[in-house]
Amino acid sequence: MTNKRNISFDIAKGIGIILVVFGHVMSPVMEGNKVMESIYHSLYIFHMPLFFLLSGLVSLRLIKQEKSKVELLKDRAIRLITPYFVWAIIYSIMKIVMKDQVRFQYDYSPWTILVGNNPAGQLWFLYVLFICSVIAIFLVNEKNIKWWALGTGIISLLAPIIPMDIGFPGIYLYFSLYQIGFFFIGLYFAQKGFTFSNGIIALVCGLFYAGYISLCLIGHELLLLMFIAGFSAIYVLLYLCEKLEKIKYSDKIAWLGRNSMNIYILHAPILVVGRAVLKRYLISIPWLYVFVLSIGAIIIALLVSNLIIKKIKILNLLLFGAKK
Repeated sequence: MTNKRNISFDIAKGIGIILVVFGHVMSPVMEGNKVMESIYHSLYIFHMPLFFLLSGLVSLRLIKQEKSKVELLKDRAIRLITPYFVWAIIYSIMKIVMKDQVRFQYDYSPWTILVGNNPAGQLWFLYVLFICSVIAIFLVNEKNIKWWALGTGIISLLAPIIPMDIGFPGIYLYFSLYQIGFFFIGLYFAQKGFTFSNGIIALVCGLFYAGYISLCLIGHELLLLMFIAGFSAIYVLLYLCEKLEKIKYSDKIAWLGRNSMNIYILHAPILVVGRAVLKRYLISIPWLYVFVLSIGAIIIALLVSNLIIKKIKILNLLLFGAKK
């Protein structure tokens, strides 16, 4: 196994985090806008599964036994669970102070935070990724990883048929289960040295994804094909990112990808403040509103994380789960 960083993965994360932020900005203003609703639906099929698959692809150490299970668990808890709980406190305060600007209006029972129902709704990602990591550390090894990839892949395939209202407002069962197969498939691919460089496969995947989205747009959403469509879109994106790695300025997108976790964690509270500012002026122009708020949130998140938080060790640890 090589320790060399895969730049194409960083590029994919850079593109992926832009799509995630755009999706979160679109969500409150897309009702009645058919084009925006269609784009949002096309994104959510794959943009978060992309991050789970990429997480699996770079997490082979979890099953290689190079560290003790306790050390691995501690590392993952610091990286994922520390910011999960710290931001729960911060966002609870923001939700009270700026309740008209948050995306979802609902009350929390404190105990539900323990099952992923975070006041900072987007942090379900950290919770589910932590659960996947714990399973990998204690139950998965190099001999049985193929069965875990197959089993969780089937779970993800079937997840979309689970009623959408099972769970909590911040973490629904069907959407959480939809993600896990991508993580373990990524872990299996990492073990096998799988690449995303086959142009024929990329073409077939692209056609399948386009066909699935077309069926959805005319009212024929085949839920059991969602997982395949999501994987198809991811394959095409990673194929293109391998090509983008060779072009000028690709290092800028890769840098954005290396900051993707920090953008993901910071962008939601920034959006809360941004909505308060922009809704007076741009809410009547949805596309301009989405563009300005999305780009603004990404830029501010990058500035705050790199110029302030990363320079203060305790903040870097508490807010980002980063030990360095």
